[in-house]
Amino acid sequence: MKNDALIRDICESYCSFYKPGKDENMACMGLLVLQKLLELRNGVPDSGSRDHLNPETAERLFNTLCAACPFAASDCDYAEWKRGRSENVPDRAFVPCGGFIFIGSCIDHGTLDHRELDHLI
Repeated sequence: MKNDALIRDICESYCSFYKPGKDENMACMGLLVLQKLLELRNGVPDSGSRDHLNPETAERLFNTLCAACPFAASDCDYAEWKRGRSENVPDRAFVPCGGFIFIGSCIDHGTLDHRELDHLI
């Protein structure tokens, strides 16, 4: 079961792909990982600034988080763009989902470590 506060704070705030009311049972891997963190830490880490992700963080997240995401195979414009498989992608494809952005910001801010993340995926 998804946490309404996470959906509000992560999906609505960070994700250009989020559509309120559209199959609320679906969740990206970022949101699923954040749900696990919420349970383990009794809260989610502080993301600090979300202006720009470190390119190394973004690449590593694509290779770990996106690789495990249920949307990456066929329902993610960002993954299609990163793999170079989509010629006419919408502008939003150049921005990953909200969970990706939030987790990357936490890593860059130092409140989440890649090793911890790897254990949650």
